[in-house]
Amino acid sequence: MRRTRTFALSLSTVLLASCGLMKGLEHDLTIAIRHNGDLYFSGIVNEFNNVIMPQMDPAFIAPGMKFAGYTLDIGWNIEKGLDALYKEGELVRYQNVKQYAYNGGVEFFSQFVTSTTPLSLQHYLKLGWYNKPATSGLNETIIGKLSTQLNEYLASKGASKEELADFVVKGYEGNVGSIGSQINEDDNVDVFIGAAANLLSTGGVEYVERQAAGKDYGGVSGRYVYLLHDKPASRLLYEYCLSDAFYTIFE
Repeated sequence: MRRTRTFALSLSTVLLASCGLMKGLEHDLTIAIRHNGDLYFSGIVNEFNNVIMPQMDPAFIAPGMKFAGYTLDIGWNIEKGLDALYKEGELVRYQNVKQYAYNGGVEFFSQFVTSTTPLSLQHYLKLGWYNKPATSGLNETIIGKLSTQLNEYLASKGASKEELADFVVKGYEGNVGSIGSQINEDDNVDVFIGAAANLLSTGGVEYVERQAAGKDYGGVSGRYVYLLHDKPASRLLYEYCLSDAFYTIFE
């Protein structure tokens, strides 16, 4: 009995010592986020604990603007690049910010851009498609045929090898609300195919122009082609997806 109690006491001593040692290794930094000079959020980060960047209150977003992210540079603008931005929900780690500490804290600033400013990696061209075959009539095999055709078509219209290498085709899965959130999060889809007429009303995706497909997608009717970004290459892609040549992918 005495031996068991001695072991328990020894273990407690080790645990207390370990906790004390771990505490001694922590170097707390206060993460402060300011909006228009006022403190918006604060949290503590150290070697063992991270801070999660908060959501931006929509009430602080002016009409015609959108939230870009949090930065250490009070003078940040879009020309300085997206790498300097911390997004909502992103982790702030001690190792990444300790060099910016002053008087035990690190200060971030909320940054905003006009609502039309892209905030994601931009490509020469990006085609999005609804990867829900029973609903959209599209699948990986069909899209593989389309990708081949589009590369040939775009090359014939003057696209360079470098541009074609930056032509992205991406499928989006889930219900319309889910794919709408994904499209908006990516913020770089130029043309979207396979959705019905509710990509805006249910999915929340703004578009420049849309047109109902002239034919069924395989055996599926009621599909639409959406133009999300109006640039020359996007227009070429949009028009191709409405042409007769497009429908040969279903043969």
